[in-house]
Amino acid sequence: MSAGSPDIIGRLAGSGERPRPEGMFRCALSDTSHKVTSRSRRRFRLVRRPKLPRPKWVVLIALVLAALWWVLDASIQSLVYGETTFGTALLQGTSPHTWLHRLVGVVMLLGFGALTAWMVHHLHRARRYAAHLNSVLAAIRRVNQLITRETDETRLLAEACRLIAEGRGWTNAWIGHIDDGRLIDTYHAGFDGGFEPMQAMLAAGRRPACVRRALDSGELQIVTDPAVDCPDCPIPDRCEAEAGMTALLRHGEQTFGWLTIICPERYATDADEQDLLGELADDIAFALHSLQAQRTAHQREAHFRGVFDTSVDAILVFDMAGAIAAANPAACRLYGYTSEEMTHLSGRDIVHPDYYHLFEDFRRQLRTTGEFHAESRDVRKDGTPFDVEVRGSTFMYRNEPHLMAIVRDITDRKRTEQAARQREQFLQDVFDAIRDGLSVLDRDLTIIRTNQQLKEVHSDQLPLEGKKCYAVFQHRDSPCPWCPTLKTFETGTAQTAEVAHPRSNGRQGWADLSVYPLTNERGEVVRAIEYVRDITERKEAQQALHASEERFRRAVAEAPFPIMLHAEDGEVLTVNKAWTQISGYAHAEIPTMAAWTERAYVEQKEAVRADIERLFELDQRIDEGEYTITCRDGTRRVWDFSSAPLPPLPDGRRQVISMAADVTGRKGAEGELAARNAEMERFVYTVSHDLRSPLITIRGFLGHLAEDAEAGDAERLRDDVGRITAAADHMNELLNGLLELSRVGRVANPTESVNLAALVEEVLASLAGVLAPEGSDAPPVAVDVADDLPTVLGDRRRLFEVYQNLIENAVRFMGPQSAPRIEIGIRRRDGAAQFYVRDNGIGIEPKYAEAIFDLFGKLDADSPGAGVGLPIVQRIVEVHGGRIWIESDGPGTGATFYFTLAEMQEAD
Repeated sequence: MSAGSPDIIGRLAGSGERPRPEGMFRCALSDTSHKVTSRSRRRFRLVRRPKLPRPKWVVLIALVLAALWWVLDASIQSLVYGETTFGTALLQGTSPHTWLHRLVGVVMLLGFGALTAWMVHHLHRARRYAAHLNSVLAAIRRVNQLITRETDETRLLAEACRLIAEGRGWTNAWIGHIDDGRLIDTYHAGFDGGFEPMQAMLAAGRRPACVRRALDSGELQIVTDPAVDCPDCPIPDRCEAEAGMTALLRHGEQTFGWLTIICPERYATDADEQDLLGELADDIAFALHSLQAQRTAHQREAHFRGVFDTSVDAILVFDMAGAIAAANPAACRLYGYTSEEMTHLSGRDIVHPDYYHLFEDFRRQLRTTGEFHAESRDVRKDGTPFDVEVRGSTFMYRNEPHLMAIVRDITDRKRTEQAARQREQFLQDVFDAIRDGLSVLDRDLTIIRTNQQLKEVHSDQLPLEGKKCYAVFQHRDSPCPWCPTLKTFETGTAQTAEVAHPRSNGRQGWADLSVYPLTNERGEVVRAIEYVRDITERKEAQQALHASEERFRRAVAEAPFPIMLHAEDGEVLTVNKAWTQISGYAHAEIPTMAAWTERAYVEQKEAVRADIERLFELDQRIDEGEYTITCRDGTRRVWDFSSAPLPPLPDGRRQVISMAADVTGRKGAEGELAARNAEMERFVYTVSHDLRSPLITIRGFLGHLAEDAEAGDAERLRDDVGRITAAADHMNELLNGLLELSRVGRVANPTESVNLAALVEEVLASLAGVLAPEGSDAPPVAVDVADDLPTVLGDRRRLFEVYQNLIENAVRFMGPQSAPRIEIGIRRRDGAAQFYVRDNGIGIEPKYAEAIFDLFGKLDADSPGAGVGLPIVQRIVEVHGGRIWIESDGPGTGATFYFTLAEMQEAD
């Protein structure tokens, strides 16, 4: 260590009340005890005097003097004046005057003697008290002397108790030593082994009342009646007729314990005794404080000695002229000098000349604050300059003021700061170059920093720093309730949000706001960075796009024809109402194209899937053609599909829109038209064929009629006319049938509720002559009508014709039956009602099941009728949305006509 370092370390180790050197401490304590002793002597006038007589001897002397005075006065009266004898003068006196004179003298002598005895008594008491005080002061002096030489707290307190008790001024004494309220130990003297109960009480954690009061109040406690004032004290019986005083051992704000002495009550109540005890307690407390301070000083000295030697910072001590008085090893290493060389240098030898002006700044700072701080540039022994930071203050060194400077090499720091400044400038340039808004906020949402972009946008509110973000950006008086920055401070995580904000032009703007937390070394969020990107144009475009998409969505959803959007992975994105209404499948039932093809195409699903896969390779609209689908209710419909590619989805998947036109009705119409055309061809053929036959007959027999008329053959003439008439009637029947057939479906009657049971009864009533002809050998036809015929909606007249023709046809082809029977009823198959008219007639071959419904179609040319009844029935059923057919197992097995009214609903 360099010269003078121990003194420096002692100076560094000191704080608050510095421990005094041993000699100084001893002198201070000696002065204190001397001051106390001298003051006490002056207060009580303790001077050495001759020994005084006892008061009883003074009284006895007064009585002797009074008797002598009496005898002397009697002798003078008898001897000098001769007025009477000595005996008479001694006992009776010569006159009242002399008697009174003699009595006054005796009284005065006795009074003087009594006064003198009283004074002597009090002088004795004063001398005893003075002796007591001398004993107390002697004990205090010895304690003070003990304080000056004792360095161990335990020995100090134990010896102090012994000196107090052995001084005989006070009976006994004991001290409780505490640290931070916790009892460390007790010390006592004068109890002759009777202190054990008190020690047991203290060991149990209890303290006597006098001690508790002293610790609570901080004042001296007097106990004149221990049984009353301190009832829990275990030692009053050992100190009978004694009182006690308890004083705290306190120095400053620290309490080291208490001192309790036991003495006669007259001393305990004396103010001077109390002062002496208080001063003694203060001296002991100061001694404890000093010992504690010495220990602390030694510890600090050892600590700071190590700090001084091992400090990585250079420590220099300068005198007031600027010369170096001491330097630590770090300073020697820093400057390149030895310790001896350092003490021969001055401040100007190690400071760069460009920084000499700092000396004046140092002096000015020292005069105002007593400290100095600056950054400078120093020079090493080899002439190398380097940057330093200097901190220092004045202190006493070798009883003279000196400067202590702590020097730290900041060359690397300066380089780092320079690099940091360059980085800061670079970051600021980047900060300002960003064309989006950037700001830094503290926890109360105050703007700390912004980039140039925000300043340009909010140029009317400059400066932005120091203002609240919600006031600048939202024109609000309080934080925004949706503020993502507050959420970042609460959660410590980044937040994003799209926020609306007012613009300078009065329109509403939109911004994409991202907030990122900035944390300190403890991980606490102390600031936040707001990144603001103006997305007003994008938002408006999105709103326009959304509106467009909404219009497209509504157009798709409300389109009157089926539309489906599907992606290349098979997901069905959407189907519109027309699709679900016609097919019966809700979107949830066909979430994928696989589900759709499985449900709708059944046996054709694989081929359809292949066709669907090819759609995603399209770059333009394509007409796919017609496909037959199976609806949810089992019906089959024909859809004409066309598809077109759409822009890819956000996830990159290709998508296609498929549209369909339900051509089921058209296909049905086309089929019906084809059937009608075929029927028309058959009709034309039939009409041309069947009408030609009567015409040919008429034409031929007209020729025969002319020949027979010329020949005058009346019989043949009548036969010719009959044949011509029959042909004309047959043609008329044919024409009436055609006319009736053409009216079915063209001339419509009002739709009404028709009770089929009642309708059948009317038909049977109208055919009563046909079912049971009079004058005929044929047996009547029995008719069974089912009880469950419903009430339907339809054309009553046409439905009457249906049952009428079917019943007449059954009667016409009943054949030679002995028990003809017709059954009229209803059966339900697959949820559909099938009405029937069954007979047990001649039946037909199954191959003719369709031919019998042809116009003018007759299996037996000789059978009655024109062959238009069944075609009319078929036409009526078809107009009612149903169909009709015949079932028969062959000739002789009877036949059953079934028909449906598929488009009709049963009436309630």
